[in-house]
Parts: sequence; structure tokens; C-alpha cells
Amino acid sequence: MSCKHRIRTLRNTPLAAALLLAFMAIAMCAAPARAVITDTDWSLKISEREKAFRPATDVMAMKALMWDMPFSRMAARNVPFLCLTNESETASISQFKMTIGDEQFNFGNSIFGSYARLGKDTPGLSIGSSIQDGGNTLIVDFLNGGLAPGATINFQIDLDVDAAFAGAFYKHPDYRTVLFDMNGDNYYEDAGILHDPDSSDNARITLTFAMSGMPSVSTGPTPFSDYAVVDGSARYVNANIARYGDSDPIRDFILGGGARVPEPASVALALFGLVALLPQVTRYRRTHKVIAQR
Repeated sequence: MSCKHRIRTLRNTPLAAALLLAFMAIAMCAAPARAVITDTDWSLKISEREKAFRPATDVMAMKALMWDMPFSRMAARNVPFLCLTNESETASISQFKMTIGDEQFNFGNSIFGSYARLGKDTPGLSIGSSIQDGGNTLIVDFLNGGLAPGATINFQIDLDVDAAFAGAFYKHPDYRTVLFDMNGDNYYEDAGILHDPDSSDNARITLTFAMSGMPSVSTGPTPFSDYAVVDGSARYVNANIARYGDSDPIRDFILGGGARVPEPASVALALFGLVALLPQVTRYRRTHKVIAQR
């Protein structure tokens, strides 16, 4: 009985492992033949100040964020900056699409002359912008080949009140109350502030990735969260501005999405493992032959 068990172990264990690794390697090598973009990672930050995207080691930028005037900050929150990074290792981003969130507002072009304006910290890039759905959807096209893998772009947008609500809401709305509901508080209900922590009424991001020789793919829509601001400064929204000396720090809110394929090196590792097992398979088969002859 012991001899049979030993023979079975010698016969099956290394051979089964080798066959499994061979199957994995073949499957992984065959995957690229489908010619489909699957590496679509991205990350996004939004803030009222473009300098908020700089590293904290930029001392001068941090000072500027700390000592701006409250009225200036209020105005800046109506025209926020977005910082988009292409985290894909293979595909470019050709288009950015964002819905407004609260449809009592819209994306405007009266301030910049366009619906999106390139930021100062990412020069040399080129964008085009347009709207759909009566201003409820913003489209930003990345020109000249798109936003390359690993690249970052900053652009600024403008938020306006729909004409039907022009007399009801503050005319320069805070992005934290339009694109999402800070702390889950909706400021634009008839009965006043409604606490409703639900991302279904938040702005959503859809990105299109492109690569030569492959069809473009879109990822999303991914909604903003109802981000928490718990230090008391959340009350400074729209026309309710902080007094000089009050704590109302500049923040950036982060969003991300997409997917990434396994590293190409994993195929090589699988093949290496298969090759490494071959001597063991040969040795075990020889041992099995010797035992069987006894």
C-alpha cells in the first residue's frame, strides 16, 4: 500500500504542476491576441486651487493656499480645477466626460469663452471642450494623440445656475454642493438643507481610452463620493464666507477608477516555473520507473 501511494505521488505531483503552469502560460500568451484595451487605470483630483495639486514640499504654493482672501476663495469654488492622471501603462485617454450632478445647474462658458480651460501647471497640452444635454454633460477632448500613459493634465471648469432657478440659488455655486453633496448635505431642497448621503445625484466621470490598432473603450461612469469635511469649515459655502482668520483650508478631493491587466512579466514567470519543473518531472519519472521494476 505504501509503495502504491509513493508511486502515485511521484507520478502525479510534479507532472500535474507542470501541466497547470503550461496551461496558464498558454492562456496568458494568447490573451493579447484579442486586441482589447484592458489597462484603463486613472485618478482624478478636484480643488478650488490648482496649487493644491502640487506636492506639500512646495512651500511657496502652500503659503499661497493658506493666506488667500475669503472672498477670493468663495469665487474660486465656483470655477474649480480638475487634475486628471492617466495611470494606464499602455493606452492614452482621448476623452473625458462628466455629468453635472445636480441638474438645477449646468456647465458654462461665459467666463473662459470655453467650457474647459487648460491649467497653468500643465502647459504644452491641447484640449477641446463642448457640452451635451443642455449643459448637463461636459466633454473634454484631449487633442494631438490624447493624454499619454503616465501623464497628468489640469483644467478648469465653470458652474452656472440654470435659468429656471436664477433667482432661487446663489449665482456662483460652490462645486462641493453641485458636483457632490459635501457631508451628504443637499443645499438646494425646497425645505432647506437635506441630509441624504447618496451618490446617485453626484457628478459621474466616464473616460475613453485609445490605442493604435485597437478599438477605443470607455470606463465608468464613476460617481464622486459625498466627501466628509468634519472640521466645521463645511458651513462656508456659496455666499456664506469665512471671516479672515477662520479655519477654512483648501482641500482636494480624490476619485479613481478603471482596471489593469496582469504584468507582462507574469507570463515570463509562469514559463520560467515550467522550465524549472522539467528536471524534477524527469527525475521523478526515472524514480517511478526504478520503483516499478522492483
